[in-house]
Amino acid sequence: MKKYFILIFLSMILTTTVNAEDKNLYNELKRNALDDSKVSTYVTGSNGIDFMNPSSETNGRGIYYIHNTKNNTYPIIYYRGNISNNYAIYAGYCWQILLSTDSGAIKLLYAGLPDNNKCLAEEGAKSLNKVAFGLSNDNKYGSYMYTEDGTTYIDSVLKETIDNWFENNLTNRINEIEDVIYCNDRTPDDTYQFAARNRLLNTGPTLSCPKEYSYTVDSDLGNGRLKYPVATVTADELTYIGLKLKDTTSDSFAWINFSYWAITPYSYNKNMYPNTKHALNENTFSYQAGARPVIAVNNTTVFRTGNGERNTPYILEVTPVYKIIKGNEFVILNNTNYAIGTTVDFKVQAREGLTIKDIIFTDEDGNNLNISYTKNGDNYHFEMPNKNVVITPNYRQLKPFHSLTTNKSFITIPIDSIEEEQEALFSINIPHGYKLLNITFSDGNNNLDINYEEDNNTYRFIMPSSNVEIDALLEELPKYKIISNNIDITNNEYYKGDKVVFRVKKPIGKEIDKIIITDSAGKEVDVNLTVKDDEYSFIMLDKDLNINVTYISIINPNTFSNINIILKLLIITIIIISMNFIINKRKAQIKSS
Repeated sequence: MKKYFILIFLSMILTTTVNAEDKNLYNELKRNALDDSKVSTYVTGSNGIDFMNPSSETNGRGIYYIHNTKNNTYPIIYYRGNISNNYAIYAGYCWQILLSTDSGAIKLLYAGLPDNNKCLAEEGAKSLNKVAFGLSNDNKYGSYMYTEDGTTYIDSVLKETIDNWFENNLTNRINEIEDVIYCNDRTPDDTYQFAARNRLLNTGPTLSCPKEYSYTVDSDLGNGRLKYPVATVTADELTYIGLKLKDTTSDSFAWINFSYWAITPYSYNKNMYPNTKHALNENTFSYQAGARPVIAVNNTTVFRTGNGERNTPYILEVTPVYKIIKGNEFVILNNTNYAIGTTVDFKVQAREGLTIKDIIFTDEDGNNLNISYTKNGDNYHFEMPNKNVVITPNYRQLKPFHSLTTNKSFITIPIDSIEEEQEALFSINIPHGYKLLNITFSDGNNNLDINYEEDNNTYRFIMPSSNVEIDALLEELPKYKIISNNIDITNNEYYKGDKVVFRVKKPIGKEIDKIIITDSAGKEVDVNLTVKDDEYSFIMLDKDLNINVTYISIINPNTFSNINIILKLLIITIIIISMNFIINKRKAQIKSS
């Protein structure tokens, strides 16, 4: 039983660990997406999904990617058909995942308020209040924004409703929501029908859109007329996810028992909307239908829990992404969206007769930002702060260039053609044993009065309105002698500060007693003498020096050894003689007795 509980406990720990892992939402969708040009479980057509027909059990039900975007950095992924696993909770609201964009952002369709982290809202609660699309059925009110004078744009009723909701609920998340295109394609034909109506009845949907009708906040991305990065779904997107214009047989999740506006016009006095009969249909601008906001969370979006079902929706977290905004048309950007701390890359367009004076960084209110940047060739780099950044290059008129030269080999000039009134640089590599006396400048004929600054052997000055030739006068430093008969040394003359290295000669039978260093007057000097492996060294002073070595005599160890042997033999000999004497004397005594 104990083992059983231990296994359960370990399983709980492992499950918690897995659930706590952040998963990127786009990558999760991509992992599950099928090619929409091929046969699969709910697609029986040999060419894949037929977008001229609604979604069904044989014409798409699940998650797919658009075939011709397969090799893009971010293939476009979409949900289609009567599915229930595309629910998510973000910023306190329920949403249904529609599709991704070519930047990996995820478009979300408003689906009401959650109930205890579940998306169980009734169909009508998935929409904001019912509103008219425009003020009346007059053609000019059919645009998402209309103009009466050709320059000033006024919000449609639908846009005003959606913007007010966003302003009251999501402005604190605006850096998590990507600016993407919302297509209000009003390209007309000769019969006052619009492009979307014709293609959805004859050829099929597209996600491309003329720039004039591409509603965005950023004018580089689209028409730049949006106040906030929010609008509503397009008829083309509704076709991808399963509806069919004028067809009531769809079983797509896009249909709810509550009509709501698409952003797409149908004809000169009508806009499209999903009606309550499963169809994508059209109605006049004054018709009352729901407003369902659509936003696009950026590609940093992750989830920790959920599987997309209404009872267990994805719980989304998004890293804020901030924008780079061009201060003028001369800024060249690789990207406009960056997370905090990531490296921003940009270039500045060259302009004839001008050069870049400096780069000005401000926020959107014009306040200067203290941003340090680096430059590598034509590329500029800096680290993204936690706010939007406006980049404005500041140009100035180019002045004449003049040559910077020298005939001295020890002077180095990195750039030999300098613009007038700009900084010129050079360095002087002073040879060993010399010192710099002075630096002079001339235009080749006359001396120039140039003030310069020096920092760590780099000299800088402001280039005058003439060519400049640099000259420098050096003086050799005095040399000082080392005098001694008892050392081996490579040199006997040194400059002050040189390292002196020598070895001491050792006569046989003697060892070094002292090494005394004195000046020419015989006065002992302290040179901080060091020794390593019988090699002595010190730093030369600004005077001649004598190295005096004294020795003491030593006895050769071999000599001691020979004396010991002789003494031992002598003692043994004396002992033997003494013994023989005693023995012989004893024998004589015995005979006499």
